[in-house]
Amino acid sequence: MYRRDMEVYTEAIDAGRTYQMVANVLRSGIRDGTYPPGSELPKQELLCRRFAVSRSTVRRAVKQLETDGLVTLGGRGRSPVVRGGGSSSYTSGEAGVVLAAALKDAFEAEHVTIDAYSLSGETLNHAIGREVIRIRQKKQNGEPIPVSVTVRALLADSEARLLVGEPVDDPADTRPRQRITALLRRQAPYLANCFESLTDSGPEPRVSVQIRTLAATPLFKVYLLNRGELLHGHYSFQQRSVPMRPGEPEVAFYDALGTESVLFRFTAAGDDPTSTAFVRQTQTWFDQLWQTVAKPATLDR
Repeated sequence: MYRRDMEVYTEAIDAGRTYQMVANVLRSGIRDGTYPPGSELPKQELLCRRFAVSRSTVRRAVKQLETDGLVTLGGRGRSPVVRGGGSSSYTSGEAGVVLAAALKDAFEAEHVTIDAYSLSGETLNHAIGREVIRIRQKKQNGEPIPVSVTVRALLADSEARLLVGEPVDDPADTRPRQRITALLRRQAPYLANCFESLTDSGPEPRVSVQIRTLAATPLFKVYLLNRGELLHGHYSFQQRSVPMRPGEPEVAFYDALGTESVLFRFTAAGDDPTSTAFVRQTQTWFDQLWQTVAKPATLDR
């Protein structure tokens, strides 16, 4: 009797701690297209063997996916079916808000990948801080966290002659450019430090951060998450007037505003072939830039 009670207790602990992990891995597979819309998830016995968990744990994980609207439960003896993803652009809004929500979803995966293309990385810097806090809380509570986080960031070269910082009135005035250069030099090390701080409270997740630069002004920003989701938005180029130093007259120059721009969110796992192609082509485009003309960044730590 005691042995049976212990088996029941152990199974309850197993289901309570690991069903979220199983659900997260399957959810990631749905989002990156491993399980496309209309396909069936692996059979229950295969999932039990893959994750070394009980049937009740698998059933609970699948039920969570149904609650999230990702799968439809089949009849007796049939595996759950992945639902369609709806329209190609299913979320849009202010860059910081949309990116934060997308990162929260992305960090449910076992292995997180982030490929970012932007001017300075400022929007990503603001958004990732929330995930650092969330992972620390999960560690304290014994909840599942990602095994690895891999980041590749393509930023503008601070030494290049960029469109931002171009003075409006006096082309010879170098102060606006110096201001932009200082901003770019600050943001890149901060981005690396922020991600690397994920390991402050333990060896996991394993973190890899690489930053490279391009000698060109980005006209838009791109965030590719887990190689299956894309956030895309255009910079807002505006004329700004600010004092270069306290007490000095304002100087007019051209700047690119990114944190207030609109991001559109696309998925490769939906039922829209245009959205799927857009995500995959953008991933290929990023990979090509990274492997060819991008140069390793020198960080001022």
